[in-house]
Formats: sequence, structure tokens, C-alpha cells
Amino acid sequence: MPNNDQFKSVLHDAKLICRTKFNAVKAIHGENNTQVVNIQNELKSVYRQFDDPAVWSQVLAFDHTKIMNLILKVGIADPNDLANFIKVTTDLLNLLKDEVLKAPLEKISQMAPSDWNLKTLDALRLTNQRIAGRERYFKNHGQDLSQNAEFKQIDQAYDVRAAEYRMLLNSNGVQSNQTDVILITRFGEMMKQSTAVPVFLGLYKGLSDYVNSKIPRP
Repeated sequence: MPNNDQFKSVLHDAKLICRTKFNAVKAIHGENNTQVVNIQNELKSVYRQFDDPAVWSQVLAFDHTKIMNLILKVGIADPNDLANFIKVTTDLLNLLKDEVLKAPLEKISQMAPSDWNLKTLDALRLTNQRIAGRERYFKNHGQDLSQNAEFKQIDQAYDVRAAEYRMLLNSNGVQSNQTDVILITRFGEMMKQSTAVPVFLGLYKGLSDYVNSKIPRP
């Protein structure tokens, strides 16, 4: 992996200062203020893109002086002056998008998933179909899983994890192997055959935990 330690430190400072100043702005102008909501969404959107491991697999070029000056402007912004806060924050976010993220994201978009990643993506797709089929099966047999609290918790966690895993597979942010394909496929086959809700839920949680284990964490 490239050494992006200096930028990691700068990004940490940017996130911290933006979050601290935003909280002060929100306390004054209200969390339902349209401009406050919009800038919050933009903050989340930009910073979330740095969560992709594929971004960090490349050297992130940046102008240290330029970005630190913009971070400073956010830090000293008067939270009572909403318009100025939005301007300086937007300037910082635009710099991150245009001068730091643009090149690596373009390169990621041009990367084709590896063969095993493609096979794992296909295994996930087939397993998701089998999960949906079991939901219909149980509903037709008088057990509506949409009303089952344990199922909803597992299902929501899996949706988030599977979406992140698919993104990583598509961008080659992770490299899968034959074991991943076999296990994900096997989970799907066993869930398809399950006729008891507790067994199905246990398998679903096992699949979710396995997918989660494949996602790199800081």
C-alpha cells in the first residue's frame, strides 16, 4: 500500500474540525434548517468516499498548504454566520473532491473486477435470490418474516454489509478466492433448504457475519 500517512493526518484534522464547527452551527441554526441539512449531507457524501480501501491503494496527491489554509478557515468561522460557514466548508469539500479524490475515483471506475471477485459477486447475487425465495416460502406458510424483530435486525445488517462488500469487490478493493465463492454459495443453498425459521435466521446471521469479516476495517 502507498504511504498516505501525511494525508491521513490532514484528513483526520479536516473531519474533526468540520464536525466540531458543524455541531456549533447546527446548535444555533437548527438541525432542520435546509442549508444546515444540505451541508451536512455534502459533508457525509465527500468524507464517506475516503472509506473505500481502493482509494487508499493509490498515492493521494494534495497541496498541503492549500488544504490546511481551508481547514483553518473552517476552524475560525463564526458559527453565527451560516453563509460564511457554508462557503468555507464547500471550498474545502470541493478541494477534496477535485484535487484529491477525482484521480483515484476515475482510476477505480476503469478497473475491472478480478475473476474471483466476479464469481463472488455472482454467488452473492444468487444467494440474495435464495434469501428472497425463503422469505416468500415462510410468508406462504404463515410466518411473515417482515414482522420478526430478529429477522429485521439481521436483514438490515446484512444489507449494509453486502452493499459495502459488493462495492469493494467491484473496485478490487478486496480480493476474493475460491473459498469465498464456496462458502457464500453453501450458505445460500442451506438457507434455500431450511424449513424452520430459527435455522434460517442462524444461517442468515452466519452469512452476514462472514461477509462482514471480508470487509477491511481501520
